Amino acid sequence: MVLSVLSYHDTAGDAPEQVYHAFVLGLLTHLSDRYIVRSNRESGYGRYDVLMIPRQLEESGFVFEFKKIDPPDEKTVKEAMQSALLHR
Repeated sequence: MVLSVLSYHDTAGDAPEQVYHAFVLGLLTHLSDRYIVRSNRESGYGRYDVLMIPRQLEESGFVFEFKKIDPPDEKTVKEAMQSALLHR
């Protein structure tokens, strides 16, 4: 898992999302027979948190982006999600 899934960015810094990020990656490793799981890789204008690429084309893929509410700028989950969309 360390060589194929994790990224340097998974362990750098002290962002609160990292605990949840690591937890979700741990849960997703058992799906490696169905999905290629990648973490914190460059994509577009930034990095996604987790990407699940299906091994079978008829399956759906998934992109995960973990965010926390950042008071006082964001007071609700909806505001945090909108902020994440604007700052991608």
